[in-house]
Amino acid sequence: MSFITNIILLFPDIEDELERMKEVNSFTYRGILLNLISINEPNPEEFVTWYGGRKKLSGNMFIGAYNYFDEEGFRLHLFSNVNWESPEYVQLIIKSEAEWTYKVYTDAGKTLVYDSILQ
Repeated sequence: MSFITNIILLFPDIEDELERMKEVNSFTYRGILLNLISINEPNPEEFVTWYGGRKKLSGNMFIGAYNYFDEEGFRLHLFSNVNWESPEYVQLIIKSEAEWTYKVYTDAGKTLVYDSILQ
């Protein structure tokens, strides 16, 4: 049995991508270390992106899917333990298996700005 949570984390180029992701991926739940992956990971086919189009996306986008994920713990980790230069520009988009749409948070996961159930 599983209960999958999908995560998308976006932040601008003003952040030090390697340092921020080292901090973000230090989050653990159920003994598992987080490992969000950049969508800009290389495609073996030169000059072709795996996500559509022929250009790399600007900004930083990381994705992952996790079983029985601690969403609240992760959000707390994002806004409390990661040294963002500009947390107001950090967006977290997250959806559990039981939900129909994604929830959207700003301020490094601190502020919920969209939840279809609340609309």
